[in-house]
Amino acid sequence: MNCILKMPVHVYFEFLRRCELTSHEYAVLKSSHVEPILPGDYNVETLCDVNDADLLLDRARQLCPQAIPDIERALASGCLLRSYSEGSCFVSTTTSTQDSGLLNVLVPRFKKQTGYSVKTVSLGTGRALALAAKGEVDVALVHAPSLEKQYVAERKLLNRRLVMYVHR
Repeated sequence: MNCILKMPVHVYFEFLRRCELTSHEYAVLKSSHVEPILPGDYNVETLCDVNDADLLLDRARQLCPQAIPDIERALASGCLLRSYSEGSCFVSTTTSTQDSGLLNVLVPRFKKQTGYSVKTVSLGTGRALALAAKGEVDVALVHAPSLEKQYVAERKLLNRRLVMYVHR
């Protein structure tokens, strides 16, 4: 099971700086990408296995204590994902979809119509689709038609429905 580790960019760089270049935790941290929060403010996002997050937590205790709360939060959300069962739906979506407020409308309506609880996680488009391709979420709500079609053509996803588009 994967979890999504988000930490402020300054904490990430401090943790990375203290890791040995050849260590597994360094490799896990290097797989991260930067997500803008507000102009001039960034989070670093790492999609990793829960076991890798446990390893990062142990190393953070030794090397970078300020990273501990972020890693614990990621592990807690990973445990939440595992505890979801029948009668629930897990959705990966993009940060722009989350920020738009669309989910504040769709999720309550979906729950009212189906009785299913919905847990969402907002990521970059590629990561949202990757979680769906791995079967770790039930639905990916993204806005990248060519990439979505590619995933369906490669049989990584079952089907595609047009729900939204970016108006420019």
